[in-house]
Formats: sequence, structure tokens, C-alpha cells
Amino acid sequence: CCDITKTHYIGKDYSHALDEIDFYEEIRLMKLSKNDDDKPIHDLITFMFDYIGILESFEQVDSERIPRKMLVLQNLRDGCKKLRLLDLKIGQKTAQAG
Repeated sequence: CCDITKTHYIGKDYSHALDEIDFYEEIRLMKLSKNDDDKPIHDLITFMFDYIGILESFEQVDSERIPRKMLVLQNLRDGCKKLRLLDLKIGQKTAQAG
């Protein structure tokens, strides 16, 4: 396969992604699944960026260690000089305030 650069993945603050976690986890499990029932969606999810899970770590702020959780996602800017995206929304609800 291809080499993964040190900027291939990026962290998204867990507290700002609470409504996304179930979706990413379900897709991650579908990618690992060999279930034929998931076959129709496999063609679509190959176009999604990588999600590899949740990183739990600590941030040192002065003398205090603060726990942090981050969703680890593919950095879409990695290796790009210019970036163009097409953001498809599927479903009845595409955004939620707050």
C-alpha cells in the first residue's frame, strides 16, 4: 500500500463530535466486516476519509495534566497543494445547533 505521512491523521476534539461518534464507529465496524448484508454500503464508504478510533491522552497545562479525547480522522489536506471537497449530506437532518 502507500506510505502514511506524519500528518496523515488529525485529531478532532471529542466534546465537539459527540453527535458523530456513533456514525464513525458504525462505519469503522462495517469496513472491518465481511458480512454480505453490508455489501451495498461498502462501495459508498470507500469514498469516506479514514477514521481509526478515539485517542485518550493528557495535555500538560502549567502543573496540571488535563485528560483529552480526540477522534482520529484522516487529514484531508495531507499531501495537497490545493484542496477541493464535495460534502454530500444524506438523510433528513443534516445539521444540529449546539
